[in-house]
Amino acid sequence: LDRVGSGTFTVSLKMDGPHTISIRSVMQYSFTISGGHDVVVTPSSPTGDGFFDSGTSTRVSTANTWNVVGGNSRENLASYTLDGTTVGIARAEAGNYVTPAIEFNEARTLTFNSMTQYYVELNFTDNSGSREIVPTAVEIDLQGVGMLKLNGSSIWIDNGAKFELASVIWESTDIKPSDLTQYSVTAPVRATVSTRVYDLTLKVTDPIGIPVSGAEARITLVNGSLLVRASSSDGTVTVPLIPLGKFNATISLLGASTQVVGDVSNVATVQGTVPLSYPILGIAGVVAAVVVVAVLLLRRRGVAKP
Repeated sequence: LDRVGSGTFTVSLKMDGPHTISIRSVMQYSFTISGGHDVVVTPSSPTGDGFFDSGTSTRVSTANTWNVVGGNSRENLASYTLDGTTVGIARAEAGNYVTPAIEFNEARTLTFNSMTQYYVELNFTDNSGSREIVPTAVEIDLQGVGMLKLNGSSIWIDNGAKFELASVIWESTDIKPSDLTQYSVTAPVRATVSTRVYDLTLKVTDPIGIPVSGAEARITLVNGSLLVRASSSDGTVTVPLIPLGKFNATISLLGASTQVVGDVSNVATVQGTVPLSYPILGIAGVVAAVVVVAVLLLRRRGVAKP
């Protein structure tokens, strides 16, 4: 017979002799489904009414994500409950979830459980907040879950969850802020985070404070990068965007050199002094250099005449 869940059927016979009619039936059990989105039951009810034959089985699929509102909130499948027993599932942003086979030897009830999620977007700048930093990797510590990597600078997080930044990798260095903020997700989050990235200004002078131009500065950053710069006419060497602000520099001029170790997260300008006692000058040269500087200073004060 064509299986249906209601109504009657008729058997028509021509009574031209004795006949025997045998009617065979099968026990069916109801299957109630709630929650989810774009739910598909495979195979479907043979009677088209949510009842399934005893001893048979079926699987149910649902979308993993639905009800996206303005790119800010959505529903995300978190678990299912079958006859009162809840089973957690691996969370997914797209595609469908399919249940294991559900067998019918009694009435069954299936509920798909979802969580409201909000869109979280984090943007990063240097310590001054004036220039954007694009990290190569960002990881957060989600309370009750653990470490999660962001997709670029964004992630969907369950309503009510809390998280902190775990790492912000830029130029092979973790530049996350020293003072971490705990974010509570009860609505969409769009935040700008100032990181530990600084501008280096190195001032090169002689022992009495006069700027030295043309000095070579070999600067090693905290991530191992080596930068070579020459001091300008005012004696400065400027390097933007230093991770963590830490560096080690060797300043050289005419065979003389000096070491400078600094951290521009604590000071705006780091000063390096190049000695006047260059090896190629000798004692007389040193005295002459000091005398010349002294005369120049006196001229500025109006004491010495040309």
